Amino acid sequence: MKQVSVHAAKTHLSQLIVEACAGEEIVIARGRQPVVRLVAIALPTPKRVFGAMAGQA
Repeated sequence: MKQVSVHAAKTHLSQLIVEACAGEEIVIARGRQPVVRLVAIALPTPKRVFGAMAGQA
């Protein structure tokens, strides 16, 4: 878990997003008080359609 200030988060947001996508948990703090947790969202797996591959082999 990495903790950064609001100012640092505003300055380095793109890099923090890359780190979050890589699995890192980033906490954004105002002063010493944590206020936000930045984590990557889990993308839903696509539904399989029964028979979608019919006739292909």
